[in-house]
Amino acid sequence: MRQDKTLKPVANFNIAEDPLCILKEHQGSDKMFFTIAYDCSEEKPLVEKFVFKFGNPENAEKFKKAFNDAKEFNKVAKAGGEPVYAPVLKDEDDEKKEEKKE
Repeated sequence: MRQDKTLKPVANFNIAEDPLCILKEHQGSDKMFFTIAYDCSEEKPLVEKFVFKFGNPENAEKFKKAFNDAKEFNKVAKAGGEPVYAPVLKDEDDEKKEEKKE
């Protein structure tokens, strides 16, 4: 993840197995999650808390699914298995754009 204007890395972490990278609701909101991970965006990795905020609950759920799919993918890959790629979730706006093209 990078800052909008400077493009400086502000979050660079591997979606790892427990006890890190457990996605939890933040402040009881269905649009916010947090996790703890080793942030490697600076020279020395540090344990940091990351909060993810979304515009609506649907996008938050898509993120949660993608995050947990990536976590499972990394777990299988680390164990030497053959990871299964999850399909990329499309945004409703992307689907509307595709419909207009047709």
